[in-house]
Amino acid sequence: MKNSITLFDLQKKISRQLKENSLSDEFVGLIQEKPPLSIKDRFEIYRYGYRLRMVQAIREDFPLLEEKIGENGLQDLIWDFVRLHPSTYASLSEVSQGFPLFLRSFSEEFYELASRDWIEILSYQCQKICSSNLATLQEIAEGVAFGLRKNPNLQVFKARDKVYVAVQWNHEIEARDFSFDEFALIENMTIIRTMDEVSCFMAQSNLNAQQMQSHLVDWIKSGIVLCEKIS
Repeated sequence: MKNSITLFDLQKKISRQLKENSLSDEFVGLIQEKPPLSIKDRFEIYRYGYRLRMVQAIREDFPLLEEKIGENGLQDLIWDFVRLHPSTYASLSEVSQGFPLFLRSFSEEFYELASRDWIEILSYQCQKICSSNLATLQEIAEGVAFGLRKNPNLQVFKARDKVYVAVQWNHEIEARDFSFDEFALIENMTIIRTMDEVSCFMAQSNLNAQQMQSHLVDWIKSGIVLCEKIS
């Protein structure tokens, strides 16, 4: 280092320069010359490594999109995203969140696939539901009063023709897709509903009761809908 500067201030300056397309004279003045590479060339190597780590971190978050366009196609899009939208986050785990919306200018399909991947990422970050409030199958069979409620941790993405959801349940990520009419039933359970209220909503919505009962069992098993005890 040419001038005296604290490590914290230096880290802030390096972070700022990583996001710029050129080196400031002030920053160059802080770095020692070490031939044969110039200060600019050395820093460009560092900047490239930084962006490459970001590309790798983002790529891991979007398997559905990678399946569609391939590894090279995804990396090209991520590289453009990293170049045009430098991260303002301290952690690599946060840089992915703007990527789906960035893709919308290229392709609505890419945006939807990436958004489906992203809600699965979000579902990992939710706090665990308190199981003491939930009725077990045995308790239900024994007559314990319960109501149905949409899992508050449910992550939702509304696409053009479907609604996609994801939730972490029993240490696994459960992902489903719904028609808008089916999802309206789940939305109706934002507050606790009795089985009679759920059945009434199905009838008013002209939903196939037998089919929806089957779906409801799956939603309960996968944690999309919770059976909560009613005191």
